[in-house]
Amino acid sequence: MTIDHQGLFDRAWQLRATLVRLRRSIHQVPELGFEEEMTRSCAREVLVNNGWEVIADSAPSGLVAALGPDPHVLLRASIDALPIQDAKLVDYRSTVPGVSHACGHDAQVAVLVGAARLLHEVAPGAPVAVLFQPAEEIDTGAQSVIDSGALSSMAMSTVIGFHGQPALRAGQIGLTAGPVMACISTIRATVSGTGCHGAEPQLGSDSVTALATLISDWQVMLGRRIDGRSACVLSVGVLEAGSTPNVIPSHARLEGTLRYVNPELKDRLHRVLRDTAAAVAQRFDVTVDLTIDEVVPCLINDPEVTAVVRDAVTSTLGQAALVPVEPALGGDDFAFLAQRTPGCYFFLGEGQQNRPPYGWHDPTFDIDEDSIPVGSAVLAAAALLALERRGR
Repeated sequence: MTIDHQGLFDRAWQLRATLVRLRRSIHQVPELGFEEEMTRSCAREVLVNNGWEVIADSAPSGLVAALGPDPHVLLRASIDALPIQDAKLVDYRSTVPGVSHACGHDAQVAVLVGAARLLHEVAPGAPVAVLFQPAEEIDTGAQSVIDSGALSSMAMSTVIGFHGQPALRAGQIGLTAGPVMACISTIRATVSGTGCHGAEPQLGSDSVTALATLISDWQVMLGRRIDGRSACVLSVGVLEAGSTPNVIPSHARLEGTLRYVNPELKDRLHRVLRDTAAAVAQRFDVTVDLTIDEVVPCLINDPEVTAVVRDAVTSTLGQAALVPVEPALGGDDFAFLAQRTPGCYFFLGEGQQNRPPYGWHDPTFDIDEDSIPVGSAVLAAAALLALERRGR
């Protein structure tokens, strides 16, 4: 099979207006995780009208469709929105109070729909499947799709995912082999001591000071017992203790997030956190109940699949479009799919020009819509190239 990369790009560009309309209609009616009925319906209509067979379509399984029998390549897009008020002053702003596509998943839907149309036109019957995945923002969607069995009948050898990146401009693709997104764990600690009057701290064991010390000691010990060249960060986002200023409470609690990109660090990081908690408990005569729950594993790009995507990018957009990127400390539950099947996850440049730097989850988040046909062409080219190399 000869892949006409320029033809794919040109055809994707012809679809731009249609794909932008789809993206904006979804942007106006954002849906939270496992509530994405309208979003799935919009994508399903296009797929069915373009020769795709729907395999699964429900809240836990997402929308899964196949172009031909026995799919070997799976293309994935996230579809859910965030509980963030849309602050943009545009005619396609969210109409749902307190909910918006502040991470660009509306554009992911349009990009994958565009790729599906291209694949149907140039390779009808090709063994390719698409997944419009729910609930990425709450880190449970990918695993729910796996658990539903929606992918179990597929002999997948390759899975490809992507995410828009406002730090890159439209026409650029960020790509790296190996670790690309972080392992994320949620940390919860409850310190229990003996409450007392604030005027007589010697009669109690101060849970609040112990908790504050625990946070500080964690940061110090992570900086001293973990190699400084390792990407690792612990951030505390929740602190709760007491109800009145003159009473030292008997309990204090925190919740935080631990992120790192090297999965081999897991045991050592957990040991540092637990050893530090035990030391604080002894010093303050309190107990520390610590739990560390992994939310998503590290997302690691397979070298061979990454090479496929790299070649698809350079053949479709040119060498200058390829931008090497460092592993990010954000996470994506695409990692669960990449654990099952060799995969690659790339960043699609979508940053709007002529505005100060901005990132994901910004209330004014928006994209350069020229990125949509670019992403469609790259996804379609990558799927075709993966099939070509598999058949060698």
